[in-house]
Amino acid sequence: PQHALSDNSAMGDAGVVPVCEALPSVGRVLRRLLLRDTGMLEEGDQALAAALPALEALEELDAGYNHTLQPAGMGTLVAALPPGLRALGMRGGSSLTDESSDRTSAMWEALAERGGAGGCLASLDLWTTRSRTQVSDGMVRQGLQPLAPSLRTLLLYRNSYLAPAGCWEGLVACLPAMTALVRLNVGGCNLGDAAVAAVLRALPPGLEQLELPSNDAGAMAAEALEGAALPRLVALDVSFCSGMVRVFARALGSLAQLRVLNMAWGGLTDAVADDLAREALPRLSSLQVLDLS
Repeated sequence: PQHALSDNSAMGDAGVVPVCEALPSVGRVLRRLLLRDTGMLEEGDQALAAALPALEALEELDAGYNHTLQPAGMGTLVAALPPGLRALGMRGGSSLTDESSDRTSAMWEALAERGGAGGCLASLDLWTTRSRTQVSDGMVRQGLQPLAPSLRTLLLYRNSYLAPAGCWEGLVACLPAMTALVRLNVGGCNLGDAAVAAVLRALPPGLEQLELPSNDAGAMAAEALEGAALPRLVALDVSFCSGMVRVFARALGSLAQLRVLNMAWGGLTDAVADDLAREALPRLSSLQVLDLS
């Protein structure tokens, strides 16, 4: 059985500290530790970081949505992660403050400093980690490079700093080495057409699920998708990508293995629908879910 301590409470440090101090007593059996939205502050962060080395069986840690966690605390947690950890969740929130920006920078810096110690990580969930401060492409590259061979899931939804800071170049540089990657979500990152095209050209061939919603993708991205070698891709989300949806019906023809296609809120016109009907759907013989809402 999977042993877990779950989230969904607002304990604050008064609750987090004693729980973390007791964690070593289950260190040999605890596999999942879910501490989302617990109101963790400095003392809770320090207690968790102190307990982590004793959690030898831990495979998953989720400390997301702790909006009050200080930037230094974010770095401390990442630095203390046990080497056998397989999944890390550090989701942020929808608010964009100076502290949230500093947390994002501290997280990437800690991942980079951790280096090869992150070699076992299979899932990295940084959903909505927004930033006003400069997060460089080098910082993203150094944070992802050690993780690249083992990563199977990478969720960067609404990491809006990727576009203006040019950080997508760091992501693109690491993608070809992610040979185990099966799911990538870079939706809502405000990537332009050229950036989405670069991501598509760099995707590893084993990718099965690709989520690109709410990006300003267009003709360049559609052309890159048509030329991409993605024989295992079974789920594609291009919702809210009206520029790309208008021109990529032909590209879909090269993805005959698709089972799920989400084109919702893509501004479909009758002409686009006609292209989809004539050029794409007859070739999508495996399609099970089609969303044109």
